[in-house]
Order: sequence, then C-alpha cells, then structure tokens
Amino acid sequence: MLVNGPAIPISGNEVRVLSTPNEFYDQLIQNIADAKDRLLITSLYIGNGEKEEKLYREIERFLDRGGHATIIVDHGRGLRGDKKSTYARCLQMYKKYYHNLTLGYFYSPLVEQSKIVKRISQLQETLATQHTKIYLADDQLILSGANLETAYFTNRQDRYIQFSSRKLGNYFSRLAEIIAKHSYLMGSPDEGLNDARKVDFSTFREEVNALLGEYDGQMNENASPELDTIFHPSVQAGWADVRSDEHLLESVLSQLSETDQMYFCSGYFNPPSPLCAAISNTKASVELLSADCRANGFYKAKFPKSGITPAYQLFADHMLEELGDKELNYNEWNRDQWTFHAKGMWFYSSSSCFAASIGSSNFSHRSYLKDLEAGGLIATENTSLQSALDAERSRIWAYAHERNTSIQKIPNWSVIFFGTGILFGYHAFGKKNAWWKKKSKKRTVTEGTEDSEFESDEEWSDVSDPSDSELMGDPNDEIIPGEEYKMVLCVRMDLKMGKGKMCAQCGHAAVGAVRTASMRVPNQLRRWERYGQPKIALKVPTEDEMDILKAKAMSLNLNFCVIKDAGRTQIAAGSKTVLAIGPGPQSLIDQCTGHLKLL
Repeated sequence: MLVNGPAIPISGNEVRVLSTPNEFYDQLIQNIADAKDRLLITSLYIGNGEKEEKLYREIERFLDRGGHATIIVDHGRGLRGDKKSTYARCLQMYKKYYHNLTLGYFYSPLVEQSKIVKRISQLQETLATQHTKIYLADDQLILSGANLETAYFTNRQDRYIQFSSRKLGNYFSRLAEIIAKHSYLMGSPDEGLNDARKVDFSTFREEVNALLGEYDGQMNENASPELDTIFHPSVQAGWADVRSDEHLLESVLSQLSETDQMYFCSGYFNPPSPLCAAISNTKASVELLSADCRANGFYKAKFPKSGITPAYQLFADHMLEELGDKELNYNEWNRDQWTFHAKGMWFYSSSSCFAASIGSSNFSHRSYLKDLEAGGLIATENTSLQSALDAERSRIWAYAHERNTSIQKIPNWSVIFFGTGILFGYHAFGKKNAWWKKKSKKRTVTEGTEDSEFESDEEWSDVSDPSDSELMGDPNDEIIPGEEYKMVLCVRMDLKMGKGKMCAQCGHAAVGAVRTASMRVPNQLRRWERYGQPKIALKVPTEDEMDILKAKAMSLNLNFCVIKDAGRTQIAAGSKTVLAIGPGPQSLIDQCTGHLKLL
C-alpha cells in the first residue's frame, strides 16, 4: 500500500511493541538510564506518585551526566495541583539544572482566546491541550497514548511502541523544538514563565508543514531491502489548519479493498464527520472497540464529572447514526480493576497486519480541531513486526464484549448537570462580578422573527457586555501600514437556508463582529469604517469546516463572531449559521478564508 506524503524508511527489526503498563514504565526508565546526549519528554502532564518520583530522579541522573533534556507538558494540566503539580516538581530540577534543561508549558491559543476558560485553570483542558506523548532518549523513541502517571504504569490499558532509529528520533526532536517555541518557557530559575500570549502562532502551521515536507518522497530515495518498514509521521492541530493525521488516515481507508479489515479502538468514540464518512465509505470490514463505562476513568465520579461517562455513550450513539448502514462490529472493553485508554487503528490483508497507527490522538472532534496531537502510521513488510502488531491488537481485543448500554448506572440527565456545573462554577467563581449581578444575555432581534445568540470568545460568553475590561484594548490592535482591512461573512451551505434567511443571519454576524471589535480591536474597527467597511460573503460547506476557520482565526488573534440561530423559522435551534471574521488585516483573514468561494 502506498500512502502519499511524508515517509521515513526504517527497518522493522528496529521496532518493538511493548505489551503492558509495567513494561512501558520499566523500558522508559531503562532508556533514560542508558541515555548520554539527549532526552525529550512531551506529555499532557507528569504525576506525583512514587513511580513518577523515580522517573524524576532518573532524569536528574541523566542531567548530572551532562546530557540535555527537554520536557514539554500542557500549561493548564501541568500547573494544576500547586505544590504537587508537574510545574512545582520540574521547577525543583530547573533550579539545579537550568543550563541543560528546557521546560515548556504549551498554552493553546484557543485557551487564551476564551474569556471563561483562561480564568479557571481547571477548565483549560476541557477546551484544548498539548496532547502529544513523545518519549525520546538518545535514539530510543517510545510513541504512546499514555501519560506519565501511576495508573498508566500499572492498570490503565494503553499502547506503546519503541523505535531504535536516529532518523525518526531526529524528526520528533525537531517537532518538539517547534512546540517548545510556541510554549511558555522558563528563563532563569527566578524569572518564572514567559508570556505565551506574545508567541506568534501564525508561524506554527508553516513550520510544521515545512518539517513534514522535508520527508516527502523519501520512500523512493531510500529503497534499501533492509528498510522494510515505512513510518508516515503526522501532526494534527486543527486550530492552526495542520491536519496531516486526518488526511493520512482518510487516505488509507480509501485504499482498502473488500478483503481487507480495519480494527479501530479508542477510549471513547466521537469522530468528526470526515472520519465517519471515510469509515462508512471504506470497502474493508470494520471492527470497533471503546471503553465499557466501567472501564472509563470517570465512571462513578463525583458530580459534575459524573456526566462525562454517559456523554461518551451519547457520542457513540451519534457516531453510529453518522455511519448509517455501514456493516460493523462494535464491542466494548472491560477488565476488572482496569481502565481503558488505548487508541489506534490496525489494517489487515489476508490475515496479516500490514499497517497500524500509533500516537496520542483519540480520533475525536477535539483531537482533530482543538488539541495538539502527534504520531504516525507504521506500514511494514517485516513479518516479525506484522506478527507483533497483530499480537498487540489481539491482547487488547481479548477483553472485548458486545456493547451493552444498559450497564450504564448513571442517568443521562447527569450530562445536563455536568454542563450546568461548569456554567455555575464560572458564574460563581470565575467572573469578576458576582454571579447574581450578571446581566442577562443580550440577543439580536430582526423584525420580531429572528432571535440568534452570539458566540464570540467562547460559546458561553456574554460578548455584548462592554463592562468586561478583559475584552478592551487587545494588545495586538495595531494598524499595519498599507494594509487593507475587511470583514468576511462565512455562510454555512449545508443548512440550505433561504436567501432572506441568509441575509438576516449575515446582518446578525456583521453587527456582532462590530460589537466585539469595538471592545477587542477598536483601532482596526475605525480603520475599516474609514475606508468603506468592506464585507465579503463566502460559502463554507459544513459546521466542521466553520469550526476550523474559527480556530484558525483565533490562532491569528483575529476578531470574530459566530451566530447561532434560535430555531424559530427554517433551521434547528442552536445551529451555527454564519461566522464573521474581522474587521481585520486582509492578509491575515485571507490565511483563514482565501480558499473559500464567493456566495
């Protein structure tokens, strides 16, 4: 099977599939103990138990030997826990080893743009995270979906594959440099973290794509018989329009035949529409596996987290609806006293596993659009490696049983309470003004027939309230000399709105964008008003595409406004109808919407 795009040829004998959490932990410790020159760890966070402390001490011994280490975790998750946080423990190391230790805390631009989430650290990972899991010691690389925490070392099922390849290690080392460049970084031990809001995320896509581009065409250039395995690297960051993981898997699915098989597992299923379409359209037979509710880490959790497990069940139901009449087997994983966190795809032809994915992605909406993910696809002709990948898949499916939603003990209405709890926490503790002083949400009304809510910095914000000082005076509200300023109105075409409806929704979006601009980018707004207020209406095919445009606008720090319809006339309540971007510099807006057609 030939997949176009980046490819790194390696030997299948350099790949080892690890079996258990204990084996993963022991191998990780051994790799660090043997390392001399470089150490790279990217993870959501590092825990604070005895096993994690042993890991920290092994890192310190590596630093004592003079090697250089880079550790990158998610900002919100890494700082959670105060004195027991990843940040607190790493800071102890940094004070002693700051000359040969780089600490990065990735702070997603989606979090910075969210008026709610940036105020409540516990909510940050609900919006977007640094989700990659890369564990490199010299040339020994472990790719996994596992975080560095006790459960992942003992009784949480995940996947872990080790590669002994300098070329592959160099690729992931350079990818980590790009991630670190766009993260909070420690300066001197007494300086603290730098200000991530000053990072120019507009270069992220260009740098990642340039790195991936360097590995295009290498299959033909390195046709050595010993290199019987191809690793196709992928990165996913929908907010920056980096979507190589998405395109890679869709390409593979489109090439499968009627005699092929695909096995697909994840802790929960909430794939975006393009992936659902690819699965539905593939000619191969499909086997699905997700966590039984009892194998979910949030099972029987306290309110409001108790709503997450039934929410996953609802996500799965929605996926099955999108897959339509596709013939498939759907099982759930359960093992006593264990939880399930494995994710990946295995591809078979004539009973041989010729390819498998590995990496951090859960293949969900948030994985595709909000989180930062990394991994790749292993395509191999090495029979030993094929057998090892098949054995890995068989071990996971050994605990599968037919899906049974009646096992769920938590009523579905707790999903509602979960959302309610988040909202109450924001209003009670996250707002500068007390929750009982909060003004009611403002709405736009046209001729008494339209009633649409604004969604600006995030879906729950009151964007019309100018008293919120955090929206005033955006620090990037600078005028670019000689630049034209415009606004674009991106209209969803899949809703099939009538012309009058489109006009009304575009009017709401333009008014909403002007209101938010008056608070966020008043200088750009005045420049736009002074030169004729140019507005351009564009076609956007689907809601998923609209979400990607919105994420890209946020990453470029552009003003925007999303309109949600109240559902009184042609379409369902809550439908996102129009995304307005701007007023803003034409060159930046074109980076988001230059590929769209005029309405």
